Amino acid sequence: MDEGRKKILYVDDDQASLAMMTRWITTNESSFDVTAVDSVEAALEAVGRCSFDLFILDYCLSRGTGIGLCQELRALGSTKPVIMFSAMGRQVDFDTAKQAGVNDYLIKPDDLDLVVPTIRRLLDLRPKILADKIRPRAARAIL
Repeated sequence: MDEGRKKILYVDDDQASLAMMTRWITTNESSFDVTAVDSVEAALEAVGRCSFDLFILDYCLSRGTGIGLCQELRALGSTKPVIMFSAMGRQVDFDTAKQAGVNDYLIKPDDLDLVVPTIRRLLDLRPKILADKIRPRAARAIL
């Protein structure tokens, strides 16, 4: 992997979601490498092998929760951003996630188009601008 690439760990127990999100993220941002795993155990093993720049977690997992995983990541000392991407959208879910240390909460599937912009914002990356679509002076003003 290239040193300039950002490493993302995506955790969801649904295999179709793992495949779709990996494709969605890497298609919309070629500088992201996504590791997709289907359990809390696999996520913790991946964290032991690799340093990730950001985590995306589903709330409900087959043997645990994204909330519990986020708490474990924080207990391990990780300050990396965590996005909860879940169909659970009640106020109590948002509050619980915030208390666990989640940085942002997106709702499946409604917020799919916000996933990559949220990753970029949390990683403090500038938005991509197509140079052939705007004048260079305008691009400098935007950035």
